[in-house]
Amino acid sequence: MRVSLYIGLCLMIGLCLSCNKLPDPQFTFSTSVNFDVPPSLNTVETHYFTLPNTPTFIDLSLAQEGFTKDDITSIISQNARFTEVDENINLDFINSIVVNAYTLDENVELFYLENIQFGNKEDIFLLASISELVDILNEDFVNFEVGIRFRQIPPANFRADVELDFSVFAEQQ
Repeated sequence: MRVSLYIGLCLMIGLCLSCNKLPDPQFTFSTSVNFDVPPSLNTVETHYFTLPNTPTFIDLSLAQEGFTKDDITSIISQNARFTEVDENINLDFINSIVVNAYTLDENVELFYLENIQFGNKEDIFLLASISELVDILNEDFVNFEVGIRFRQIPPANFRADVELDFSVFAEQQ
């Protein structure tokens, strides 16, 4: 009994010591999407807003950091913030948000937040998905899709803005 406990303890210590910290990204890049949300959308379905050919500005970020597209090994979602731009509207009427990137072949979830808590809010911070995005975001233009499900009908037409941040991992030069 003692021997098996000792072996189990040694295995646990070995596993803990062998875990490596994830590497830090070489840099981050950001892009944003803007779109109009009309009033009177229902609360029954998720409403999708497609935003084709949105510039990523990844070439600019790569040039500033001294990398090329061939150096990129991984791109992952980091942070996203959903806000309204003009009307100073309380976003409490939103129940869930999902942000996807898509091509003709695939649709990948980037960020999401379900069952958003009640309360006065001007910003909604989304959770990052764990998808590998290098194949989609390593392009000059990307197709984005924002899905919103309402808990109440939107009170007025408003302009939404979603700021998207991504971590880029690249081979050191």
